[in-house]
Amino acid sequence: MKKHWLAFATTFILVCFPVFADSRNLVFNESFAYTNIDSIIISLSYENLKVSQIYGDEIVVEIGSNNIKKIPQVTLKQDELSSVLKIESTVKRATLGNSCTVYLYLPQDFIAKELDFSVVSGNLQADSLQAENSIFLSSISGRIDTAACSTEYLLASSVSGNITMQKISVGYFDIKNVSGKIFAELEKALEAKSKISSVSGNIQVYYKRIKNESPFSDDSPEFIISSVVGKIETVPFD
Repeated sequence: MKKHWLAFATTFILVCFPVFADSRNLVFNESFAYTNIDSIIISLSYENLKVSQIYGDEIVVEIGSNNIKKIPQVTLKQDELSSVLKIESTVKRATLGNSCTVYLYLPQDFIAKELDFSVVSGNLQADSLQAENSIFLSSISGRIDTAACSTEYLLASSVSGNITMQKISVGYFDIKNVSGKIFAELEKALEAKSKISSVSGNIQVYYKRIKNESPFSDDSPEFIISSVVGKIETVPFD
């Protein structure tokens, strides 16, 4: 009996360790003056990404991991035309027990020209995201969860991870999923053709009433919501 319990406990620790590991075990911390940065590109594999707003005039990158040898690479690439902050995975697949989270802290006054964040199996969680031109968010099996999003063009996509996007304030967008659910909350009327689509996932769209009109009125830009077999629900709010 003791052997069975020992085997169970060992298996439980090995399987669940990445979930319960303290990813705040910081192994990297660096700051960048945001006045020198035009865009941020993040491409992660198994690592989680958490984006938060802070006061100040510096972008802060922290990495919490239980394996310092396998953390993403952080670089600032500059030329005469632009400056790009890049964070990229060095390991494409997590090994047993690995746990890693990239923490990106953006000043409240920082508005990039472009934000491009992608994860494979890790989760992407963000507070307020702001960009002049475009925001690209993508995932394979991890969740995408944003509390607010403001830009001209938004593209959010996933394969099996759920997409939850609150307070969307954009000119136009394309949000798509295959089997994961989509929740979108629209804060403003659309300026150009937009689309929310899924194959088998359910779709919920909450839209703010503006002068008693909805984004579905005849004189508004084309707005398509489609799911092959999933349920679609649209709900107005004041």
